[in-house]
Amino acid sequence: MDEYEKAAEDFCQKHGVRITVGKKPKFKKHFVDDDQERWVFRVTIKRDGKSMRLSFGNSISKGKNPPRAYDILSCLTKNDPGTFHDFCHEFGCDEYKSSSMKIYKLVLQEWGEVEWIFGDCIDELWYIS
Repeated sequence: MDEYEKAAEDFCQKHGVRITVGKKPKFKKHFVDDDQERWVFRVTIKRDGKSMRLSFGNSISKGKNPPRAYDILSCLTKNDPGTFHDFCHEFGCDEYKSSSMKIYKLVLQEWGEVEWIFGDCIDELWYIS
């Protein structure tokens, strides 16, 4: 286990985080503008009686190996994405593409769930990235 994975495991233990990765991933395009297929896993994150579910598009290089705590926690949205205009400016999205709005809405939803579950320890979650 490398230092990054250890930090993620320590965070989970300290804050009572349970991450469950589904056993039946699907091989498909995951991101809005994907041009390659990848293994996509269903992931559930639970803490303090709260939970969130998400689809996790694995790195193409990891293949069908299930993602670990670090992989998942490091990819979560840890900042309020702000307005659509701010989001596009920050991440280089074209404000006039419908896919940019779709991405923005997904990030906004994820941010809300992350803030709800990790609000009191989100500063520590920042170190898992």
